[in-house]
Amino acid sequence: MAKELKKIIVKEYYSFLEDTKNYIFVSFKGLNSLETNELRDGFRNKGIVFRVVKNSLLIIALKEIGNDGVSDLVSGNCGIAVSKGDCVELSKAVVDCEKKVSNFKVTSGYLDGQNVDVDKITLYSTIPDRSVVNCQVLSGIRSPMVGIANSLNGVLRSLHVCLNEIKNKKEV
Repeated sequence: MAKELKKIIVKEYYSFLEDTKNYIFVSFKGLNSLETNELRDGFRNKGIVFRVVKNSLLIIALKEIGNDGVSDLVSGNCGIAVSKGDCVELSKAVVDCEKKVSNFKVTSGYLDGQNVDVDKITLYSTIPDRSVVNCQVLSGIRSPMVGIANSLNGVLRSLHVCLNEIKNKKEV
């Protein structure tokens, strides 16, 4: 590869990774171009960008960004999945893809400003979606109030039954 072309590719990698804190490195040895394009389309639908990268040029771009520690994580046939959104969503998408595609393996990543291994990425993928967590929190907040309302309602219902019984006795 010509030196000028390498500089252009490094600049592209730099602009691609500059504003993100979440990326996961994957090995895709054995996938053909058709399968790789299907992966890209699947990721694109989830707001994730997947690219096949040249390791040496990616390492240069990562050093320019200031992520020197990540360069140790890049090896073999390397692809990178990048999301500017939530690291949990990125982890879920990549781990789901790993389960579906046999030659697609998560190797490591960089999530929320930290180097992470496969186990931590898998752990992130088990966290529920933000909407589920919001519902759980609201349910937890609402639960005591519902309990108090039901208790008060039970007392009022008992009072109503007692008053009705007294009324029925007086009528007889």
